[in-house]
Amino acid sequence: MRKDQITYATFIQAANEIRAEGQTPSVRLIRAKIGGSNSTLLGYLQQWRNDADLAASVDDNISETLRQAILSEYGRVTKSMRDHLEAQLSQERAQNKEAGLLLNEAENRISELESLSENEKEQHATITLGLEKQLSATEEKAAELGRQVEKLEAQWKESIIAQESARTECAKAQLQLERADKSSAQAEKKIVELEQKIEKLQEAAHQAELRAAVAEAREGKITKSK
Repeated sequence: MRKDQITYATFIQAANEIRAEGQTPSVRLIRAKIGGSNSTLLGYLQQWRNDADLAASVDDNISETLRQAILSEYGRVTKSMRDHLEAQLSQERAQNKEAGLLLNEAENRISELESLSENEKEQHATITLGLEKQLSATEEKAAELGRQVEKLEAQWKESIIAQESARTECAKAQLQLERADKSSAQAEKKIVELEQKIEKLQEAAHQAELRAAVAEAREGKITKSK
């Protein structure tokens, strides 16, 4: 398999196969299965372990398909955010490097110009101070971007856990509703059975009254004939 064909989904499949064989997934074992560069596989391995930690915190009652879908979506969004922020960090590092080079050049130039007039020295001091401030601001911005990455990842994990909790509660409510519907159906069945019994009793009472009336009429006729 070519390096450009290796995706996180391919990595997950290989890692699951290795784990099913009773081994712990590693860069070496996965590279033996699907190839790829160490840096790419190492990044996927760290992401896979983070996803596994998240899976351990998700309710065990959900299906494996839903669990894998959640983890896949979490991995996709997290990777997208990480790639975006890492691009920004890379840009800031490049600016840091450039600022450092400029600062070194300025320091070298200052050493060469120590014999210049005080006015020129002040100008170069101002330039140096500006470069130092630029470097400090760039480093602070890079640190802030790193903190934002950590915060976003934490918020995403909390969101996934909250969604799973809501799904679990919804499933429980649905189960309770189904049980209530079943109890209601059983109660309606009993009511129908009782109504049928009442109708039979009423019919039996009516028949008994008719027989009593007939018997009374016959007794009256016998009395008159005597």
